[in-house]
Amino acid sequence: MSRPNVIAIELKIDRHDDGRVYIHSPDLPGFHLAGMNLEALRADFDSVLRDLLKGNANAAVERIHYVPNLANQFGLEPGQGTRETCVVTLAEGR
Repeated sequence: MSRPNVIAIELKIDRHDDGRVYIHSPDLPGFHLAGMNLEALRADFDSVLRDLLKGNANAAVERIHYVPNLANQFGLEPGQGTRETCVVTLAEGR
């Protein structure tokens, strides 16, 4: 039985003055999400990430965990940005 692989993905999150939230990542070139609700975007990100890893690396995601950023514990105000880390555990055998 092999040990699961774990990867960390940095997410850059910005809330613009129009209230929209934008997510992109230097670890996933070309990846961009935008919307009004950060939690909904995270759910979309989870789905997209699973599809990207399955399609490009034939890797199945076992778990996605977000590391909290204490700097934005009270939410993002318009014009603010932050970074988060998403830790991905790949299924065993990959």
